Amino acid sequence: MGRLKSIDAFRGFAIAGMLLGNKGVGATNIPVLEIFLNQFTHTDWIGIKFIDLVFPSFLFIVGVTMPFSYAKRKSMGQSSNEMLFHVIKRTIVLFLLGSVIMSFDVNSPTLFEWSSALQPIAFAYLISFLFINKCMVFRATFSGIIIIAYWIILSLIPSPGIPAGTLEKNHNLVFYIDSLLLNKAHPDGWGTLLLFFPQIANTLWGTIVGDILRSDKISYVKMKKIGIISGSCLIAGIIMSQFMPVIMKLWTPSYTVFTIGFSSLVLLFFYCLIDIKGYQKWAFFLTVFGMNSIALYVFHRIFEQQGVTIISIFTGNLVEVLGQAGNLLQILLVIFVEWLILYWMNKREIFIKI
Repeated sequence: MGRLKSIDAFRGFAIAGMLLGNKGVGATNIPVLEIFLNQFTHTDWIGIKFIDLVFPSFLFIVGVTMPFSYAKRKSMGQSSNEMLFHVIKRTIVLFLLGSVIMSFDVNSPTLFEWSSALQPIAFAYLISFLFINKCMVFRATFSGIIIIAYWIILSLIPSPGIPAGTLEKNHNLVFYIDSLLLNKAHPDGWGTLLLFFPQIANTLWGTIVGDILRSDKISYVKMKKIGIISGSCLIAGIIMSQFMPVIMKLWTPSYTVFTIGFSSLVLLFFYCLIDIKGYQKWAFFLTVFGMNSIALYVFHRIFEQQGVTIISIFTGNLVEVLGQAGNLLQILLVIFVEWLILYWMNKREIFIKI
């Protein structure tokens, strides 16, 4: 089957959200803009905003593309061992790119920093590949086991000075494990090591949806199946939140299931509108981002501040007039310049693959 434009657009949607998240833009005194910006600052603890849905969406789309990549390599005559070697190599590269980004962030060489986006993606990608040959029911069941096991771990296992089931900020099992094994924990409450397990579930469900899209079923059947997955997970996530709160920084089971539903719903929307109805022009901006997503993310994370500095040469007076809204404008201009570079690469079919 031909390349699905909806997948590229969805990947671009996820990357664009990651680029816009947590920019630290202060109060703008523009009510509508304040509401918008609030959705791009992570929830402090319990609850969910738009930006909290973005990274799970990228994990999900990584999974969606895997069946397509696997089928393509298999048609090229690659053996299972050759494909595994490619996946391991890609995992290492993604992990090291995450290390480079974090090293720039903290201005010090940093090898292991699970809270960076690329390192969780790398390991979720590797583990999901090991199950790519398993049937969809097996992967769904295994994902369910992961989620339930994580729920049990959070609910029943105590740690020194922390009763079992405690989910307070910086006072929970996840925080303790990070402090014990990494000799550090994020003061803002972000979990690290234990989050690896539920993040696999997001990626595995992406492989399931990818298999549905790859199947020879008619489009209506594909949309129906994805719609059932989306609706079921959204409802289940809401119900689960009554027993364990939605906390992104701990990647709680309710959060995991809800974000699987959200990702499925957005991809279904993109698939229906772009690939079925043929309305592709509106998604062109996102598609350009999606075609070189990892390269864009790494470049932006490392050189964003330099980009803002260059842009400020031409917008300095405007920022003085607009205040914090001007700072936001500078960031958006940096992202737009990055898009123009990617557009130039796209027109020349330059795609940086890992």
